Amino acid sequence: MYTSVFAYPWDVVDEMPRGLLASVRERLGVDTISLAVAYHAAKLILPHNPRRRVYYPEDGALYYQPDLTRFAGLAIQPHVGALAREGDVLAALCAAAQPAGLGVIAWTVCLHNTRLGQTYPHYTPRNAFGDPAITYLCPAQPMVRAYIAALAADLAHRYPLRAIHLEAAHHMPFAHGYHHEMQQVRVSPQLAILLGLCFCPACLALAAGAGVDGASVRAYVARTVDRLLTTAGEADSAAWQALYWQDALDGELGRYMALRAESVAALLEEVSAAVHAVGAVPVHLQEASAVGAPPYTPVADLAWLSGVEPAPRPGGADGLSVLGYFAGVERFTAELDAYRDRIPAHVHLEVGLRPCVPDCASAEELAAKVAHCVRLGAAGVAFYNYGMMPLISMEWVRAAVAAAGRVS
Repeated sequence: MYTSVFAYPWDVVDEMPRGLLASVRERLGVDTISLAVAYHAAKLILPHNPRRRVYYPEDGALYYQPDLTRFAGLAIQPHVGALAREGDVLAALCAAAQPAGLGVIAWTVCLHNTRLGQTYPHYTPRNAFGDPAITYLCPAQPMVRAYIAALAADLAHRYPLRAIHLEAAHHMPFAHGYHHEMQQVRVSPQLAILLGLCFCPACLALAAGAGVDGASVRAYVARTVDRLLTTAGEADSAAWQALYWQDALDGELGRYMALRAESVAALLEEVSAAVHAVGAVPVHLQEASAVGAPPYTPVADLAWLSGVEPAPRPGGADGLSVLGYFAGVERFTAELDAYRDRIPAHVHLEVGLRPCVPDCASAEELAAKVAHCVRLGAAGVAFYNYGMMPLISMEWVRAAVAAAGRVS
């Protein structure tokens, strides 16, 4: 089982590649670094960074120097961040990591990109009223898929990578990813799910090809949203289940919702084909239903909302990276067992862990979680995040990794 830590490009720049690698090896004891090579906006507290304590990264930027000829003729063009224009952060890390015996994973945020959403609004999701969700791009759009495929192929072709980790390579929820999200109505599960449905031209075309009346579904969703906005209806937690919507509009709404899995599958197939055409780097899809999850168990059964299938289709992702962001060993164990039941044994499984608040309160808790990953046969465990975790959490990671190595 490999062990990795998520890290940011400013970690590499601020500590220098050799300094970061030494810290990763000595403080954490892991053998791989998952470096953010494409990332979104954020506001980060960095408790042990040698240069800063709070950092606002550039929005929607690449943190390596791409081969722009690979994007020639594409409708969507990459934005290279200022850090990468000063020097190729990924190349510097890979060059230092190889002789140190450490692997590198390209952690790639795909569709959650406000810069690209604002620059190319015609490729963003549209709700039933035609309003754009500018924080995302829609995977049903062929030009969006072509851009992500080119990005992944560029990484696989030019860098010695252990894997490419795809974050946000699926449909996104309504309530995620923009600063100062505000409302003065109750956002029930029903309202959040319906406002998160996409009716962009590509999604409507997909529906038409599948024999689903997208126009009728859109009109029905608009009417239902307006009703929910003007009444104090009860929040119904059953709405998080696909079965809740199955019979609405004589089954058309459920069929329309299910098509999200088709557009995500198309994205993964195109990305995997592009990557495997240039090398043997595996492609791993992040399943992030645990982030901001409602009080619903098991969280694995929420993956349908984003169009993610726990059992990847042939020709799609080579593995799944599940975020095990759950407080307490009992909850973590139950949730990961549910994922394991749904993910075929042959599929590469990586588990993401936060060794600090709000998920972890002690070294013993983290060790128990890592030990359970070993029992489940996980291929890898990834700890989030080098720059943000306190130094005491690094000690917990090192102890948990050492204990796992003794029993694996």
